[in-house]
Formats: sequence, structure tokens, C-alpha cells
Amino acid sequence: MIKSLNSDKQKQLKATKKTKNQILSELSLKNLIFSIYFSFAIADSIAKYIMNNQKLAQERFSQTLYANLSIDAYLICQLGQREC
Repeated sequence: MIKSLNSDKQKQLKATKKTKNQILSELSLKNLIFSIYFSFAIADSIAKYIMNNQKLAQERFSQTLYANLSIDAYLICQLGQREC
């Protein structure tokens, strides 16, 4: 009788240990998936930030270049004493 109770308790303990291990492995898997997803989200936001800044830099560069060329053309006209 005592042996059967002990074996039942041991079976229950094994079952609970198994479920605890399963829960821990599932949690670690979920944490791994979350960390991978979070890493990709951060990388995506950094890439978008860089692309936006690159577009702004190109626009500013082209505006500055156009302004500089206009000023140069005006100065060349003035040096040549033509109407501009």
C-alpha cells in the first residue's frame, strides 16, 4: 500500500516536472522568437531612418547645388557685363 502511494506520488512528480520543463522550454522558445522579431523591428526602423535621412540629404544637396550654380551663373554674367 505504501509502495503504491509512493509510486503514485513519484508518477505525479515526474508529470509535474515534465510539464515544468515543457513550460520552461516553451517560454524560452517564445522569448527567442520575440527577441528575433524585436531585432528585426529595430533593424527595420534603423533602415527607414537612414533612408529618410538619405533622401533629405539628397534634397538639400540638390537645392544647395542649384543655388550655388545659380549664383555662379549670375556672377559670370556680371563679370561679362551682360544682362542676366
